[in-house]
Amino acid sequence: MSGICEEASARDYDVVLSMVSDRDTVQMERLINRRKVDGLIVSRSTVDSPVVDLLKEREFPFITVGYTPDRTLLTVDNENRKACQDITRQLLDRGLRHLVLLGGEENHYITQERRMGFEEAHRQAGVPLSQTQMFHELRDIETTRQAVDAALKQGTDCLVCMDDFICYLALVLLRERQVSIPEEVSIVSFYDSRRLEYNTPPIASLWFDARALGRRACQMLLDQLAGESPQSEVLPGYEIRWRESVR
Repeated sequence: MSGICEEASARDYDVVLSMVSDRDTVQMERLINRRKVDGLIVSRSTVDSPVVDLLKEREFPFITVGYTPDRTLLTVDNENRKACQDITRQLLDRGLRHLVLLGGEENHYITQERRMGFEEAHRQAGVPLSQTQMFHELRDIETTRQAVDAALKQGTDCLVCMDDFICYLALVLLRERQVSIPEEVSIVSFYDSRRLEYNTPPIASLWFDARALGRRACQMLLDQLAGESPQSEVLPGYEIRWRESVR
């Protein structure tokens, strides 16, 4: 949001934040019909999104942040699959062999991209991966509790969390069970945050420049509004920030 707002302000535009789900076409119709906005940035691409279908049907200027297989859409994204493959491969190289993936909602393309990176790293390393090592649809403490308990019963040596929120929930549950990190189990996140950086111990994570992603998304939308024809992009660059949560 900071990157979006900075770029919009620099080009004499204002930003309207609308907290709607990918299925809330009513509010989106209202924004369009009342001419509240000139264009839209859809902050997360999802499978079978009625909002995206509506915007396409109305031929309204918009850009989606994140991967989508629909090549007719204007999109901008980070190297999520490559980054997740990279950090997973390095975990396997460190001798951690039973990784368990804790994932979010499967209707989000970002969830699918991160899972594919996780799977590709196992294939390349020749390390067997069972479906029982991957959990999805973790939305709250209860669904995460079931996954963490199942992972510990399997004897996992590393929990791989798809984002910082899921990682935070997993940390709460590990503390409840008095599981020591990283002595008994390692833990990493596919997305970094201050909360993970300042955790005790600090959590190893993937870092992306979210501000740059927001700026580029806004630039591309405003270029489109100016009559130009920007092309979809994947922004290169990420950092693996190894911290004390991995033995």
